[in-house]
Amino acid sequence: MLNDALNTVGAGFVLRRPLVASVVIGATKTWQLQEIIKATSVDIGDEILAEIDAVHEHFPNPTP
Repeated sequence: MLNDALNTVGAGFVLRRPLVASVVIGATKTWQLQEIIKATSVDIGDEILAEIDAVHEHFPNPTP
């Protein structure tokens, strides 16, 4: 997972959230679409999910 592009990991994270059915993307290049498709199989471990959740708890709305 650490070798994957940031947008791939980000989309993978979003797809693993409860009640999320899809990720809206704006791919304009084939490689961008390939990275998003790859996100459906990226393995984000429980430890990393917990770290992301901890940051989100501290900064629930980072762009007010």
